[in-house]
Amino acid sequence: MVTNIKIKKNNSINNLKEIEINHKNNDKFKNDIIFFKMWRNCVIRSEIFNQLRLYSIHFYQRKFNLERLKDFQFKEYLNNLELDIDNSMHQYDSIIPKVLPKSINTLQFDYRFNQTLTPNSLPNNIASIQFGFYFDQKLEYNSLPHSLTSLKFGDSWNHKIEKGILPDSLKSLTFGKSFNQYIEPGTLPASLTSLVFGSRYSFPIDEDVLPLKLESLVFGDKFNQPLKQNTIPDGVTSIVFGHDFNQKLLPNTFPSSVNKIRFDGRFNQIIEKDHLPPQLQVLEFGYFNQVILPNTLPPTLKHLIFRYDFNQIIAPFSLPQSLEIIELSHSFNKVLEPNAFPSNINYIQFGYEFNSAIHKDVLPSNLKTLKFGHDFNQPLEPFSIPVGVTSIQFGLDFNHITDESVLPKSLKEIICDNFNFQYIPPSVVHLKLNHYFDSPIEPGFIPSTVEKLEFGYYFDQPLVPGSIPDSVKHIVFGFNFNQPLPAGVLSETVKAKNLKIVEFGYRFNQQLAKGSIPRGVTRVRFGSCFNQPFDSEGILPDTIESIQFGEKYNHILSAKYLPQNLKEIGFGIMYLQPITSDSLPDSVETIIVGDSSPPIEYVPKSLKKIQCFNTSTKFFNSIDLHLYGQYIKVLNKGFHMMSLY
Repeated sequence: MVTNIKIKKNNSINNLKEIEINHKNNDKFKNDIIFFKMWRNCVIRSEIFNQLRLYSIHFYQRKFNLERLKDFQFKEYLNNLELDIDNSMHQYDSIIPKVLPKSINTLQFDYRFNQTLTPNSLPNNIASIQFGFYFDQKLEYNSLPHSLTSLKFGDSWNHKIEKGILPDSLKSLTFGKSFNQYIEPGTLPASLTSLVFGSRYSFPIDEDVLPLKLESLVFGDKFNQPLKQNTIPDGVTSIVFGHDFNQKLLPNTFPSSVNKIRFDGRFNQIIEKDHLPPQLQVLEFGYFNQVILPNTLPPTLKHLIFRYDFNQIIAPFSLPQSLEIIELSHSFNKVLEPNAFPSNINYIQFGYEFNSAIHKDVLPSNLKTLKFGHDFNQPLEPFSIPVGVTSIQFGLDFNHITDESVLPKSLKEIICDNFNFQYIPPSVVHLKLNHYFDSPIEPGFIPSTVEKLEFGYYFDQPLVPGSIPDSVKHIVFGFNFNQPLPAGVLSETVKAKNLKIVEFGYRFNQQLAKGSIPRGVTRVRFGSCFNQPFDSEGILPDTIESIQFGEKYNHILSAKYLPQNLKEIGFGIMYLQPITSDSLPDSVETIIVGDSSPPIEYVPKSLKKIQCFNTSTKFFNSIDLHLYGQYIKVLNKGFHMMSLY
């Protein structure tokens, strides 16, 4: 009897589940039908696209004063807002809550704002708030929204934080320069994962002050308090100390979770065993100059950086075998012995003053990248550079002839200020004649294997036919270069079409002739000073697909003088010429206006997008969104600096 009841009960449950599933399937089916009917409605579909376009256009940060914000037609689409408030004209509690749209996720107050926040005045959808330089008002309970996850104070704010003032949702907290108040245990919200102190904070950190969920901790320049055990929570993975910190480290000061420590300034204490956390992977010193004793650095360390004063002999086997990258200080200039560097190191960077001989078997066998500083000028012994090195950099003083026994055949990149190489391996594809190089380029000077050629800041020598080998695919001119480019200079032979990318530096402002840019080039980028017209056919070959003008370019464009395969064109901030039906070829798919505001009167039928920065206020005010809103793609200038490459 009991068994029959159980069977009936199970059957009933199964039937209910089946009914529930059928209901869900029916609901989904009905929803699909409704959506399909709506989507087939041209008016509704058009409105959906229109709403999505408006949201996309206004998603990134925009700056408004109160007058403009009140009158702005699309303020409910704003997501990231910087608010410019004149304290003498507007009172926060009577103005801000009324004009602030509920769509705002990120709110930044302009540097002038310095008024008390009224409790419950900010909408609860705001996740991030940043105060400006002059804000220095005490925060009241409920003055910050409960949705807040990120809070950043300006450099003037300096008030004691009461318990409950900061919302429980907060994950990231950054103090400005002036903050220097004692923080009581339990004051900071338990949800906090990132904490940054300003430069003047100097109070000790007591137990239970830092939340248990904290992962990243940054101290400012004035902090110089001893760290007690159990003050840093077990979950912290990254710690940065400021300029003044110079306290002796004790065993177990850092929890085992810490994998990155940076001493930015004066720290110069002897490191003993167990002073550093056992799982440490990245360690950076500022003015540290103590001997590194064997077994004092954790066996997990991968990246070691000495910034300034370190100039101690590195004894054999004193560095952990796990080390992969080492950057030595500007002051380091000691003789290197075999086994000073662990065999796993693949990257070594010497500082400014290093000028000691490199003997065979001193550098580790797994080395891939080797960088010498300004002063290095020692002849390299045969086979002193390991056979696996792929990149090498020499400073200004290096001026020794190299032969086949010096530079390994694995080498792919050479960066140098003085070019005096008798032999360059045929494997080299990237040659950078660095900052101070300014010598004439004769035919045969640059190896015929080089594919990317970069000139440094000072180079400003005329180029002659044959000086650039046909192997070059990408050429970059530096800041100073401003020489004419006669036809054929960038391509030795008519048949050669290897060159694809040409980048000019800041000063280049020469009129280009037909053949200056060889056929085959697909991308050209001009520097800031370039402002020459294109007023005849063939100056820019039809193979070019992308052109980026610099900030000063401001000539009327004609489609017949531009490449007929052009797909992308970018303008600088000073470009103010109207874009008409005669301006661009029908092949153009992308117009990049950045911070400029050219009047757009016509777009090619091929156009897919108009890219602009969120800071392009003039452009937003001038363009007809009803006509061209569908093409606009807004980029956050802070994260998407325009680049063709």
